[in-house]
Amino acid sequence: MQERYDEADGMLQSALAIQERVYGPVHPRVASALNERAAVAMRRGKLDDAEATYRRMIDIYREVHGDEHHLVALGMANLASVYLERKQFVRAEPILREVVARYTRAHPVDDLNAGIARIKLGRALLGQRRFAEARDETLAGYEIVSAKADAGVRWLRAARADLVRADEGLGEPEKAAAFREKSPAP
Repeated sequence: MQERYDEADGMLQSALAIQERVYGPVHPRVASALNERAAVAMRRGKLDDAEATYRRMIDIYREVHGDEHHLVALGMANLASVYLERKQFVRAEPILREVVARYTRAHPVDDLNAGIARIKLGRALLGQRRFAEARDETLAGYEIVSAKADAGVRWLRAARADLVRADEGLGEPEKAAAFREKSPAP
């Protein structure tokens, strides 16, 4: 949270080594430590490291919990974030569609993680200039997340910005203005 990513990565590497020594290389605690390391790698702009680390995390969760476990979907959503960051929107889209389907099968329709995944899917569609689909997915995710989180959380801020872009792309500036007005001041 203090943006001291080099220090955080060193501590997480040490924690990962301890987890692997205590629990072995395939354990949920190892996967959790990998998730944190991958998140830091993303913030540091080390997307290749983040991708490889998220993939290992997913493999562990699949082996430990089975393919349909919600932590596999979480890992897939995080992996798709790497592709979104790289602007590989076509690559992110099918992963995010699968994540949404997995959350929908396993959880209530208004599950927070499903809402976040739909916002991410909207971003992948927006990056492909598929404005109507992007708006539908982003709005659906926005409605889920806004019912469960404070208006200033980053997912809602991102969704509002994406809804503005989608509405502008659809030639609907009045709708874009409505979401622009809902955005809290920086």
